[in-house]
Amino acid sequence: MTETFPSPGSPASRRRARVCAVLTSIIVAVGSVLTTVPANATDVTPSPSPRELSGHIDVQLSPVSSGVMTPGDALTAWANVTNGTDSDISGATVTLSIGNQAISSSDDLTLWLDNSSSTSGFDVLDTANADIPSGESNAVVITKPGTDPLLANRAPGVYPLEVSVETDSETSSSPSVVTVAADTASSTPVALVVPITARASNRGLLSSAELATLTARDGQLTALLDAVDGTSAILAIDPAVVAAIRVLGTSAPSSASAWLERLNRLSNDRFALQFADADVAVQVDAGLASLVTPLDLTAYTDPTNFENEPEPTVTASPTATPTDSNTDTDVVDDSSEPVVPDLAALTDVGATSSNILWPATGSVDDSTVSSLVSLTGNDDTVTLVSSASVNEPDIATRATVNGADALVYNTEVSDALTDAASTADLTFRGAPLSAATAYLSLAHADSPDSPVLIVLDRSLTRSAAGLEAAVDVVEQSSTTSSISLDALVAQTPQQRTLKDVAPDEARVAALNAMQQEEAQIAQFATILDDEVLLTGPHRAGELQVMSVDLIADDAWRAAFDAHHEQMVTTLSSVSILPPSNINLLTSGAGLGFWVKNDLPYPVSVVLYAQPDDLRLEVEPVTTVQAEPASNTRAEIPVQARIASGEVTIVLRLESPTGVHVGPTESVDVNVRAEWEGIGVVVLIVLIGGLLVVGIIRTILRRRAKRDSPAAAAPSVDEDSAQ
Repeated sequence: MTETFPSPGSPASRRRARVCAVLTSIIVAVGSVLTTVPANATDVTPSPSPRELSGHIDVQLSPVSSGVMTPGDALTAWANVTNGTDSDISGATVTLSIGNQAISSSDDLTLWLDNSSSTSGFDVLDTANADIPSGESNAVVITKPGTDPLLANRAPGVYPLEVSVETDSETSSSPSVVTVAADTASSTPVALVVPITARASNRGLLSSAELATLTARDGQLTALLDAVDGTSAILAIDPAVVAAIRVLGTSAPSSASAWLERLNRLSNDRFALQFADADVAVQVDAGLASLVTPLDLTAYTDPTNFENEPEPTVTASPTATPTDSNTDTDVVDDSSEPVVPDLAALTDVGATSSNILWPATGSVDDSTVSSLVSLTGNDDTVTLVSSASVNEPDIATRATVNGADALVYNTEVSDALTDAASTADLTFRGAPLSAATAYLSLAHADSPDSPVLIVLDRSLTRSAAGLEAAVDVVEQSSTTSSISLDALVAQTPQQRTLKDVAPDEARVAALNAMQQEEAQIAQFATILDDEVLLTGPHRAGELQVMSVDLIADDAWRAAFDAHHEQMVTTLSSVSILPPSNINLLTSGAGLGFWVKNDLPYPVSVVLYAQPDDLRLEVEPVTTVQAEPASNTRAEIPVQARIASGEVTIVLRLESPTGVHVGPTESVDVNVRAEWEGIGVVVLIVLIGGLLVVGIIRTILRRRAKRDSPAAAAPSVDEDSAQ
């Protein structure tokens, strides 16, 4: 954006070389003739047929060179024609026309692009014939040399451009613009904000696998850095992205670590978005007392992935006396352990401005902007707002809204560049790029010295080529120069008012529900020694649900449902396993119950047992240390009384602070403790009876032997021998 030339091999030089190569190849291939080629691909290959026919012919006009033409340049444009009828089209007439009067204002330009309405007359530049089979698309390339009388010596300005396609049954048209550049030394100060964000993660932080994909050579995060490297773009960085890499320590994918190092080396101005790019407007609408911020990210870290701190060394002082015991040796602390970075270090984006808020486009009004100052507690808070939300007709980049500081970005240019960044097809990208350059040219003509703020709005459908082209349009314009974020804020503000905005009641209700669930998680987390192991990920997930990029297609609803299911799963992760009925046949015993712990952390719970009958005495309180991801047996001592019968024991778990954990369970105990005494008596009687019977049999046997004559003598001998 400055007038200096980039050095050979620099990112800006490489981008310009690529753009020039593409444009040159197009113009050389086409020359001044008309040809018909397939559309819908950057390499101009046939596109798949539409799945459903629209029933009519569609056409989109897409000028090359971002719609900028300098004196002597040829005018080249793509006319992308889609046959949505069920019949093949043969010999359709494609006509390119240009207005003979320049568009004078941004409002007129918007009307022309939206409705194809223009008061100026049109001159036909050229026509062509095209054959388009049913359900297919073709791109008709039209080039008109700069020496043509309709183009030569045309005054600088923004001119309406139109293409029409006429068949036997219908005529379709598409508007665009071409900007005839002026030879001027003046330039408009322009600041371009590019968000460094990624798709919201339902686990609170991006996983290692997701990071590897996003930071690969063709990854989305890599494309973002490719686009801004070597430019003066202002980076709006989601702290959750850098934190996701840092929490992995040495286990982070090599591509992610390299990406983070590259981001840190960039000299661009930058500021931090809310964690996970959470929308601040919905937090105001929900009536929160302060903005929601991350609590802790310890749960995502593994200390073994972090290197030990350098061992501290104490060196003797030069003035030490011989009596000092530590003068001749260094004292080394051998107890150093890996230290995990704290939350501030994990989320640091190297911000050059720390007081910038960027709500979702069109989500704030006067009261929202002033309320954000209260929520942050910082009177210097600056809110980015869309010019489409401003009531006053003229755009003042630096403004005060309801007493609060604001920066107003140009909606027309921002929307056009955002569309271009999301367009992968070269043959279609020229339409939004041409609109962006036209709006910029009109802004420069209206007030050459007034700064302009532009944003590439959050979008996860950005293409690498489209993103780079969108940034280059601003960076390489001859009518723009760069301005820093601090310089924008330092401008003299003008009072502005914003249009009223109705809160999104569904999102407000979802946020309030998540706040209530967060309170439940906080109570449940008291079963842990370190409660942030549960509360930290839950808060991070809550912020992800509020991510701005989920608003456009209502994807936040699915994210909210997933977050709620995770909360339910967490609250049910620790409980008493349903016990089976028990027969108690002794007066004293220990009853075993199982405590389930699905968490990856050990938990401390208290098991309470309450019988409904005095037949059984039960130890009322038992402390249980449940191992992670396992079932732990807890034994409760019981003592049966004399009476027998059915006793129900009610079991419940509580945290050490008295918070109820899991569902209450009950077990039926069939008490038959008297059978223990009866069994002992029966056993004694049986043993005594057996002894008596044995004695009697012995006596009878000996008496029988003594009374027998035949056995008398041997019996005596036997007795003698014994």
